Amino acid sequence: MLCADLSHNAVREENIIINARGEARLVRWYYATEGAGNDGEAFDRLRDKILAHCNVVLRDADAALYNVEAGFENHLYVRPMHEGLSAVEEATGWGFVDSANRFVIEPAFKWVGDFSEGRAEVETAEGMGVINRDGDFVVPAVYDSVEYDSRSGKTWAWQGAECFLFDYEGCAVECVVVCPSPCVEEMC
Repeated sequence: MLCADLSHNAVREENIIINARGEARLVRWYYATEGAGNDGEAFDRLRDKILAHCNVVLRDADAALYNVEAGFENHLYVRPMHEGLSAVEEATGWGFVDSANRFVIEPAFKWVGDFSEGRAEVETAEGMGVINRDGDFVVPAVYDSVEYDSRSGKTWAWQGAECFLFDYEGCAVECVVVCPSPCVEEMC
């Protein structure tokens, strides 16, 4: 786990999960921001804990060997790889590249989430939706907000005060609830 220039507002031992495969995950990772929380020392302690747990020794010189985003400098911004794809920002928008830096999904989106279980949230000029790894819309980009839950494979979509639920294939589920704000799993 190499966290160069990454900050997390709640970096503590209890916020790290190491799964059976030895992969470390920060709980509430979406609060991580680049350079905002001054958590460098906490990340160093977590890095040491993880490396000790995994019995792996990495030196700073080794970091580039494990950084799949190395060599992707020709983009405005590159996010970490998820499911073999990195979200990249270009002048034309966000898209996705593979580990060889080849575009798999062209950069045409205003915003993209990372892939999880073969799905990613995206935003277009028309609204938000969900795409698959081929770049095809599973949930059309016409909603004010969407939230894909990779654990259940369901997508919540909000249009005004209406809330819609879609299954993994993008079929509407018989649950439409009026709600004032995004309120995901407790609803159905």
